[in-house]
Amino acid sequence: MIIHRSFHAGSFPRILLASAVFFLASCPGLSAQGGGAADPQYVVPLKTAYSLSGSFGELRGNHYHAGLDMGTAGVENVEVHAAERGWVSRVKVGPYGYGRALYLSHPDGHTTVYGHLNGFAPKIDSLVRRRQYELKSYDVEIFLPKGQVPVMRDEVVALSGNTGGSGGPHLHFEVRDSRTEEPLNPLRFIKIAPDVTPPTIYGVKIYALEPDAQVAGASADRYYQLNAVSGRTIECCGTVGLGIDCTDFFERGGRPCGVVEIALFADDALVYKSRVDHFPFSLNRHVNSHIDFAEKILHNRFIQRSFVSPGNKLPIYGVVSTPTCVKSGEVRHMRYEVKDFAGNVSKVSFSLRGVRNDGAKPKPRPQGELVRWQRTWAKDTLGVDVLIPRETFYDDQFVAISRTDRAKPLMPVFNVGDRCVPIQKPVTLTMAVPEVWKPIADKVYVGRVSASGLSYCGGSVRTDFGSSSVLVISAKVMSLGSYTLDVDTVPPSVRVRNKYKSLRMSDVISIGVSDAKSGISKYSVLIDGQWQVFEYDYKNNRLKATPGYLRLSKGRHQLRAEVEDSCGNVRTIDWNFSVI
Repeated sequence: MIIHRSFHAGSFPRILLASAVFFLASCPGLSAQGGGAADPQYVVPLKTAYSLSGSFGELRGNHYHAGLDMGTAGVENVEVHAAERGWVSRVKVGPYGYGRALYLSHPDGHTTVYGHLNGFAPKIDSLVRRRQYELKSYDVEIFLPKGQVPVMRDEVVALSGNTGGSGGPHLHFEVRDSRTEEPLNPLRFIKIAPDVTPPTIYGVKIYALEPDAQVAGASADRYYQLNAVSGRTIECCGTVGLGIDCTDFFERGGRPCGVVEIALFADDALVYKSRVDHFPFSLNRHVNSHIDFAEKILHNRFIQRSFVSPGNKLPIYGVVSTPTCVKSGEVRHMRYEVKDFAGNVSKVSFSLRGVRNDGAKPKPRPQGELVRWQRTWAKDTLGVDVLIPRETFYDDQFVAISRTDRAKPLMPVFNVGDRCVPIQKPVTLTMAVPEVWKPIADKVYVGRVSASGLSYCGGSVRTDFGSSSVLVISAKVMSLGSYTLDVDTVPPSVRVRNKYKSLRMSDVISIGVSDAKSGISKYSVLIDGQWQVFEYDYKNNRLKATPGYLRLSKGRHQLRAEVEDSCGNVRTIDWNFSVI
């Protein structure tokens, strides 16, 4: 929906031993890109009071946060100003991601991005509206040549909102290198209130990286809260690694954000350093290798590991030296230093003493077959065919496949690998369609089984290469875990939410839409037989628009909404209303 205000809105492979953390040598550190007099200074895009609720380089699910989140105190439709003169180079509108997003390119070689908008300035909104009606689609993406839609520095270009994957009203603001499309830290380009709050360190995790390595007398990893590690001596031996649990808070914020730099010292020698100044979007998923992915899945805790897997290609590492081990009787003095963008530093120091427990049980050997991360691996067993492309994993992994038979639903559950192991490419799963489902094969889908139920993963049905009488379904999945087949033969639920049938121009026409299994795939709303722009607000399960933005005349109108789910089931409703 476009909101009206001042304008139309419009070999023990789990951990790579070749890059572990205690090092005998070091290499030159990674310097910050830019930052200083060389960076142009832009206008802050919001003039009203705002809070900083997300930072550049902050750890998010499967990615780094690419910009700065500027909270608008729960208020939408705040005027958004162009950070610098330039031109509109791209506009993207859709229900997910940045929702309504505006891209402005500037003569200095940078592009600024404004996300989760409620709408655009009239000269931009008219282009979007025209394209939507041409394509008969709310989802559009427009690329514009230089100079077609110029903007001035500080010009109002949009209204803030809460569209797309936003968790609350705010402006997402990015600065990108126009040539590479890599995001840069916006704090290099705009001035905000001074930040004197140092990062917060919650704890440290120590990893036993080899079968015979030990931490606190056991062949297992162990997490220590800050008060249990700071100034303490931890007993361990063998090849071990470290990870740190930390975050940062802005002075004008309240939500935990991301740190910029992490440095690890062993006996006062720098042995590891990472700094997030830029990254390509194509490598965003590699953040799952940088963190302890299992901790994220099991405890929603972001621990940043100070050792690097061979498949992790993030350009954030400045010092990663060869590994060493803590020998019996040896003491290593360790220190973490964590910095935010303002240069505030937090430190934690502790010691590692080499002590071995001869009675400790070694780590159990992982189950399954060893999959080399640089090789393609295929396995057809127990009724499921698994294809793992090369460089799907970040290091070598064991993959076990098992089957759980159940009375209901019809299909068994196939357990493929460990859900706590991150992957960077889709894994293809192929299963046979049961005979009883062959007549409705177009309604069959692959679903991921979890504690919250079954989630739709899609799939395409074809005849098996080995037998023309056998139908199989293949789906590409982006995580390991448990999968099965199910069918969706029930159309979506569609109903008009409006209590009254007489609407003012500013009233919202709200159509509730939901689907219990495969999810909403596409929709179309006609008014008096003409296609109209309705926004899909998936967070609130509704389609919405205002008569004013649709430019409906006063009087009686007939609405028809047709909604289709991902398995092709369709529901159509009709509704008569009046505009007063």
